[in-house]
Amino acid sequence: MKRISSEGITGQSAGLLVDSGVVDVWTARVSMHGRNLAALRRNLGEGEKQRAAQYRFEKDRLRFEVRRGVLRQLLGRYLALPPERVQLATEPHGKPCLAGACARTGLQFNLSHSGDFIYLAFARGFAVGIDVECRRPVPDVLYLARRFFARDEWEALASLDADGQEEAFLRCWTRKEAFVKATGTGLASLAGFSVSVLPGQPAALLACQPAMGPVGSWQVHDLPEEGGCLAAVAAASPKMTVVLRTLAVGG
Repeated sequence: MKRISSEGITGQSAGLLVDSGVVDVWTARVSMHGRNLAALRRNLGEGEKQRAAQYRFEKDRLRFEVRRGVLRQLLGRYLALPPERVQLATEPHGKPCLAGACARTGLQFNLSHSGDFIYLAFARGFAVGIDVECRRPVPDVLYLARRFFARDEWEALASLDADGQEEAFLRCWTRKEAFVKATGTGLASLAGFSVSVLPGQPAALLACQPAMGPVGSWQVHDLPEEGGCLAAVAAASPKMTVVLRTLAVGG
C-alpha cells in the first residue's frame, strides 16, 4: 500500500484523478474538521441540511455535517465541481451514490465512520466499499457470529481461545461490512459469503453467492490500524492498489 499525507489540495478546476485499479482511501477526524464547520456546511445540499436539523443532539448533528461536508468536498475535487453541485442519490439498501451527470463519470465512492474517524474510498469504474470499527468490548462474540456470519466463519472463531475471538471478530466484521457495502446488498446478505477469519490469514474473500460474481473478481484488504480503529476496503476488481491519504483541515 502507498501512503500519502495530503496537507491540503489545490486546483479544484483540474480535479483529482484515480488511476485504473487504484482505490484512494482518505481518513479524516471529526474533531479536527469540526473547526472548519461553517465551510463544510456550505458544501451541503438542501436535503442534507434538513436531515441535519432533525438530529436531537448537537454532537450527532455536528458529526453528520462534518461527514457529509468532507464527502462532498472530496467528491467535488474528483469531479471538478463545487461541492454543493454534486448530485447524490441512495441505492435501495441505503448505499449513497452519484446521480445524474455525476454518475456518468464512472466515479465510485463509499464512506464509513466510527467514533472520531471518517474513512472514505474512491475508485473509477468499479464498485468499492469501506468499513472502520473502533476497538471496543464485544459481548457474545460467538452468538453474534453464529447469528450473522457464514458457517465456516463462526466455526473458525469458535476454534480460537477467548482472547483471540474478539480481535478476529472485529477483523472479520470490517472485511464483511466493506464487501457488503461494495455490493450494495445490505446486511441481510452477511451469511451469503465468507471472508478470512483466523489470525495470520491475509484479508480475502473466500466464497460468495453466484449473484455476487466470481470470488476472483473481488479484492479485500485490511488497512493499517490507526487510533485503535480497524478498517478494511473491498473492491469489484481483480487487482487493487490502495493509496492512503490524510485530509488536512481546509484541504
